[in-house]
Amino acid sequence: MPPCSSPFGANPVQWADGSKAPFVKSESAIKLDLRHLPAPEPMHRILEALETLPEGKSLLARTPCHPQPLLDLLDARGYRVVVIDSPAGDAWVQIFSPDDCTGR
Repeated sequence: MPPCSSPFGANPVQWADGSKAPFVKSESAIKLDLRHLPAPEPMHRILEALETLPEGKSLLARTPCHPQPLLDLLDARGYRVVVIDSPAGDAWVQIFSPDDCTGR
């Protein structure tokens, strides 16, 4: 089995507002911008998207704040997660399926 690659990619995702997520491999990420939604809608949308996440893909979400309840839930389900909190208060959350070593 080949070694796992780092999630810190050379091609960061650029969002509509011009900001960039500095840590993801954008070519394999499904992107959701959920900053405009009130809680708990971002968590529900993320969990819904994970149900149909294609093999080999990760989910990259922008949330309105640090999503600790979601992170606890994902940890209990075995997902690997990378989170970067923005100085503006929102967060970038990249989620890898439990069987995908890309998130290590």
